[in-house]
Amino acid sequence: MLQHQNGGRAEGSWERRFATYLRPDLFILDDFGPKPLQPPGPEDLYDVINERCETASILVTSSRAPSE
Repeated sequence: MLQHQNGGRAEGSWERRFATYLRPDLFILDDFGPKPLQPPGPEDLYDVINERCETASILVTSSRAPSE
């Protein structure tokens, strides 16, 4: 998702790409957290979660221990 969003910045289609992550009833982030996010990744992720948080579901999975 973040690479897709970053590519949209480069070609001027960021808003259209961003909108694709707001449409589904359920957004799944699978295996989240194995590598640190590089800018502008954290901001893009926040924007998607912030826009979806009161209107649609988000499911996040990770293989990391909860203590991490």
